[in-house]
Amino acid sequence: MKKFLWMVLLIPAVTYSQSQRKKRKAEERANAEMVANLKGYTRQLTEWPLNIQYLVQQYQQIGLEPKGVHGYLQEFDVSEGKQIDPTTQLKVDGQLLDLQTDYTPLAFSASKQVKGEAAMALNENRQPWFRDLKELLEDQKDNTQFNLEAEIRKMADIAFKKGASAYFVYNSSSIPDHLGFNKRDTTATAKIPVIYITAQGLKNHFPDHSATLSIELKTGFTPQTYHVKNLLGFINHHATTTILLFAALGQQNDGGADAAVLMEIARQLKKNATPHYNYLVVHSLNRDHANGEKEPLYGHLNLPVAPNYIIRLTKNPVSSGPIDYEAEKDRVKQVYDLILSTDTQGKLPSTQMEF
Repeated sequence: MKKFLWMVLLIPAVTYSQSQRKKRKAEERANAEMVANLKGYTRQLTEWPLNIQYLVQQYQQIGLEPKGVHGYLQEFDVSEGKQIDPTTQLKVDGQLLDLQTDYTPLAFSASKQVKGEAAMALNENRQPWFRDLKELLEDQKDNTQFNLEAEIRKMADIAFKKGASAYFVYNSSSIPDHLGFNKRDTTATAKIPVIYITAQGLKNHFPDHSATLSIELKTGFTPQTYHVKNLLGFINHHATTTILLFAALGQQNDGGADAAVLMEIARQLKKNATPHYNYLVVHSLNRDHANGEKEPLYGHLNLPVAPNYIIRLTKNPVSSGPIDYEAEKDRVKQVYDLILSTDTQGKLPSTQMEF
């Protein structure tokens, strides 16, 4: 009888122990599967140009709803302002000056070809004019609201009305002027070319302000655009709250880890996601810009759904070593657990988060 009682008492403990072992083994299998998936994703995401079809297949296998213009793919051009046309040049007494080193056209400059004979100390009709910014900078050095470019624009307009064919500005003072070509300038174009001569250009090519110089100038600008490619997938629970999950490819030395982590998070959410959110999954497929600029923090996006929250996958600091897949697995679980642990009203700690 006592033996039977002991056996009855042991059954719950044995059952609990077996349950814990099964749970632990299930977790181990899930973790191993997650690491294997991450390894598989990164093998495909380290080569460039990217195999976009591979990513599309993963979106399809996960069961994401297409949210691009052509299926999952979204492509469009982004205006990046303008750039100085390669035909732009300046010659002084037959000597070709170096663009940027010796001079630069200001962004509101007119695109024109100008020839003339001019002395820096004289303002003659139908000839290039010169203006030293020294006095202006000294007068305005304590004025925090002073806009030097706007003032140059006004002076160039006045010079044009008085007969100048081009307007050259330089700074002989020690006060920094911070002038240069601003490609994102959107002000109206001046009537004449407006050129900034650097300190080096002034020293090397304009030593005598009273000498008459032969000026040959040609200015031009062309629009600068950046072609954007994104993949967009959607998990639609018909909720009122949408989370944007974003990762960029090609602009960081992360071995594709961010994009792989995002793919695995999407897979986990599709399997067992809280119905309080919709999920917009975006992979940005863009390299760094041709001029070396980085993608904006959340990429160039044209979103079909307005997100309430943004989660960006970004390795910081970026490691050049091998990928730590255990750490990347933990990153997947961190984001996934955060989303599942939120209350039924769907409140996350912040509207923009990075992991």
